Amino acid sequence: YRTLVEMLNALKPKTLKDKYGSRNVTDLPTSYLRLNFKDGSSKVVEDYGKRGTPDLEKLYRYFEDLRHNQNWQKVSE
Repeated sequence: YRTLVEMLNALKPKTLKDKYGSRNVTDLPTSYLRLNFKDGSSKVVEDYGKRGTPDLEKLYRYFEDLRHNQNWQKVSE
């Protein structure tokens, strides 16, 4: 959790653009990041191609790596 909070703070989220990426290529993935702040404001970032900033790329990689670096167990219904 601390790692995630540190990564989000490093983004300086309120300074990020609302949109990143060029739609010249039509088959790239898009990432949407929505953050809600204590002051009641929020920030939504749309990143086509997932290469908005180096810190955003690092955050995307962190989330994607969770699929493989955790010991996931199936939960019965």
